[in-house]
Amino acid sequence: AIHCTLKDIVASSQGRMSLEVMGQSALGRDMFLVTVNALDTAQQRKDFQAWQQVRKVALTDPVRGQELLQSYGDNVKVPLYIQGGIHGNEYEGVDAIFETLDKLATTPYGADPEVDAVLDHTVLLFNVIQNPDGRVAGTRANGNGFDLNRDFMTQSQSETRASVAVMQKWLPPEVLDLHGYVTPTLIEAT
Repeated sequence: AIHCTLKDIVASSQGRMSLEVMGQSALGRDMFLVTVNALDTAQQRKDFQAWQQVRKVALTDPVRGQELLQSYGDNVKVPLYIQGGIHGNEYEGVDAIFETLDKLATTPYGADPEVDAVLDHTVLLFNVIQNPDGRVAGTRANGNGFDLNRDFMTQSQSETRASVAVMQKWLPPEVLDLHGYVTPTLIEAT
């Protein structure tokens, strides 16, 4: 149902949203990367090209990449990486991603100033479910019994390696990991 729902939103997005398989879980389930990048206006296209230039330079000369980024000021689209379901039994983050995707991908440009502001300045990368095996089983751990939220240093699990590969490709300055409801709310910069 996840794949079918994502394909339906892509079909309604008028080219603003794309979908790809970014990797497989420990038990072989597909992991989906959704990219939302509005290129409706000339300025959005120009700002995305600015990001592509920054990324290209930043990979070989980070100092020059920072200088280039500063030279663009607000005229650059910055990638943000958002993932849900790192713990399979925390469903709320995945649900929030679906609601957000539908709104960002299908709201016509000019119809909602908040949506426009997000789409004018960002490329949104959604790892919809970091832990598909745990989601199916209703468990915190993945199919290997591993807590993926403890794997970013060693990167021993296929799910983590897939996620890190996307981060390395796009170089997002911010990563949001959507968990379930917890009290108190935890916000930790990574």
